[in-house]
Amino acid sequence: LVRVTATSVNPLDVHEMRGKPWIMRLGKGLRRPEQAVRGYDVAGVVVATGDAAGPLSDMIGTRVFGTATGTFADYAIARPEHQAPAPSSIDLITTAALPIAGLTALQAVRTASLPEGGRVLVIGAAGGVGTLAVQIAAVVGARVTGVCSGPNVELVRSLGATDVADYTTGDLERLTGPYDAIIDMVGSVPLRRCKQLLARTGTYVLIGGPAGGRLLGPVGPMLRARLSFALGPRRARTPIAAVARDDLTELAHLVDTGAIRPVIDRVVMFDELPGAIRHLETHRARGKVVIHIAPGDV
Repeated sequence: LVRVTATSVNPLDVHEMRGKPWIMRLGKGLRRPEQAVRGYDVAGVVVATGDAAGPLSDMIGTRVFGTATGTFADYAIARPEHQAPAPSSIDLITTAALPIAGLTALQAVRTASLPEGGRVLVIGAAGGVGTLAVQIAAVVGARVTGVCSGPNVELVRSLGATDVADYTTGDLERLTGPYDAIIDMVGSVPLRRCKQLLARTGTYVLIGGPAGGRLLGPVGPMLRARLSFALGPRRARTPIAAVARDDLTELAHLVDTGAIRPVIDRVVMFDELPGAIRHLETHRARGKVVIHIAPGDV
């Protein structure tokens, strides 16, 4: 049992709340959500453990972070394998920006299979996952080009990108490649253009997609990407982040060594959660939107 200090809003929360795309309703409730409380990211303090707590059985009072179900609440029940000790160098409010976005970014960079000194193009580099993907790619020795809007260019450059393209001014047309990998958070660049920018044996990693249709939503663009790259040496991957304690521990280590830092668009209190969700739906958040659940608790 974790006393929730803070959580953050993810696109998954919005999809489940809206019941869109429709395919989600097959597993989440046809007419209304089977799980009444939204929220997956959590940063807080262990206050009780059960028989299955395993390595967390003696960690009452320990600051932890990870995922649970229904974290837009004062307390959440978490599986021990989905929690790890929180980074010691940042507070729990900042830590709440890390779990799902950090896991997604870390696993996307791994999926890209970047060679030492390889080139990677990160599309959507100023978002919650993108800001971390830029940093993690730089940590593994890649030369990173970030794609974002004009107001975010300096932010992305400060995170370790050696080059930044402003998609609002036609900068994408000046990019020449070849890139060993493209990590795409938004699916806004035509697949034909992505193929032109990829090296002959490069990897296209699609994490998120455009709104898509009402039935499949972003799943449709992901399927099209896999089919588009089915022939030829270039590969398309559409990984879904898996919650693993070892990966959470690695993220904490990267934070504590100063290699990465979560980027936070804003921190709001619990009663401002509806507005935070609406802000996320504008797709204009720089980094993560964090919800401070426990006043005074950091």
